[in-house]
Amino acid sequence: MPPGTPPPWLSTLAFAVLGLMVVALWTFGGRLLHGLPAVEPRRRRPVPWGGEGALLAGFYLVCAALSLAASVNDEAAPTGDLRLSGAVLQLLSQLAFAAIAVAVLIARYPTRGLTWGDLGLGDLPRKLAGDVGLGVLACMAMLPFVYGANYVLVLLFGNPTLHPAIESLLHDSDWESLLSIGLVASVGAPLFEELAFRVLLQGGLERIGGRRATWPIVASSLAFALAHTNQGYAPVPIAVLALGLGYVYRQTHSYPAVVAMHVTFNSLSLAVVVGQGQLVPAP
Repeated sequence: MPPGTPPPWLSTLAFAVLGLMVVALWTFGGRLLHGLPAVEPRRRRPVPWGGEGALLAGFYLVCAALSLAASVNDEAAPTGDLRLSGAVLQLLSQLAFAAIAVAVLIARYPTRGLTWGDLGLGDLPRKLAGDVGLGVLACMAMLPFVYGANYVLVLLFGNPTLHPAIESLLHDSDWESLLSIGLVASVGAPLFEELAFRVLLQGGLERIGGRRATWPIVASSLAFALAHTNQGYAPVPIAVLALGLGYVYRQTHSYPAVVAMHVTFNSLSLAVVVGQGQLVPAP
């Protein structure tokens, strides 16, 4: 294959994504044209926590920054590559954060109780497939806006600065690098960032401002964007995506829905980087 030629699988993926985008825009746009919300709101009680959700989300940011620095600067990877050991370390640290956050909330509200529904996991077996499908379609509906914002910024300021781990992937094309970054970007980041920014932060802010308030979505989106300031002007399109994530969470209070939305976006972004970089894993 000549250098610079996209691999066939990337073209196939692009056509599939385009088709899903049409379906998503038709689905959500049709609801809006009929005077309905793009995503049907579900009945739920407010979460028991309030401002402490912001504190827990801030705690996550500190832990994530420390674990990322430790994994990227691991002695086994002196060039700054993210290796599998570093990815596992980061996932374990995020799992520890999740356990601490839930333990704090259980200890803080022993009388009122903390339900699975408060954590966005209510009626999980019955609604899981539908919520995952909703998240995938919602991601497709947001892609034109996210990529549109990114395109305008590229025209104005040139190509963005990539995430350090992505930069290392383009310069070190092996299966370990791909697996490591896939674990971090498509598993760890969606699971734990949605817990921090949507469930804890936005959920707590909605209790303060009311479920119909828009500012909790904006506040959680800005915090989410600021957590990605090491990627040039990427926080701008990331904030656009976060507005969609926040809206879906407000309407459904579904953790699986926003995780699926986030997983879909990160996986597509990683696939584009791999395809355009002509990643050929070393034996």
